Amino acid sequence: MTCLANLKAEMKRHEITQATLADFLGMSLGNLHLKVNGKVEFTNTEMRVIQNEFFPDLSIDYLFSNSEFDLLSHKTEVTP
Repeated sequence: MTCLANLKAEMKRHEITQATLADFLGMSLGNLHLKVNGKVEFTNTEMRVIQNEFFPDLSIDYLFSNSEFDLLSHKTEVTP
């Protein structure tokens, strides 16, 4: 597992702290830190809740992408 760079970047962009996210999810800051840094996976429910509450305009795939290919493919627009 790797660091969730998109999630971290969007949290910074929207001024959402890890403490805010941990409180909202009802977990310790330490546990959230492990998840944001890719040491422990977010559950599907946690991902949906984060996306719905904090980033409704962004996809779960984008927020929780952990591969370089996924990061690049999200940013690339394909025109017919």
